[in-house]
Amino acid sequence: MTKPAIIPFDRNVPLEPWEDFPATEIVSGTVKQNGRVMFEDKARGLSAGVWEQGANESRWMDYPVNEFMTVLEGEVVIVEEDRTISITAGESFIIPKGLRCRWTQPGYVK
Repeated sequence: MTKPAIIPFDRNVPLEPWEDFPATEIVSGTVKQNGRVMFEDKARGLSAGVWEQGANESRWMDYPVNEFMTVLEGEVVIVEEDRTISITAGESFIIPKGLRCRWTQPGYVK
């Protein structure tokens, strides 16, 4: 058994190509994405890591998971049915599972 230890997150960790987003989920922009999982606890459904992707806009969706995010670079615009929220570098947010929304990135996001 491995002894528990702090897991530092390096925002500059080398990222790996991840599977493309399905084209059916993207209205416009890139489907390519890169990332690295830094921690995973499958029993609790918890994972954490670093992710990046270029500009794109998603279709309307019911968000599939509870997700906490901190934007390291760029901007994310979340469009809900009754409001639009912009999150920029240095800000954190939670998208609750089931939220009906559109995810838009005007440019590169990490």
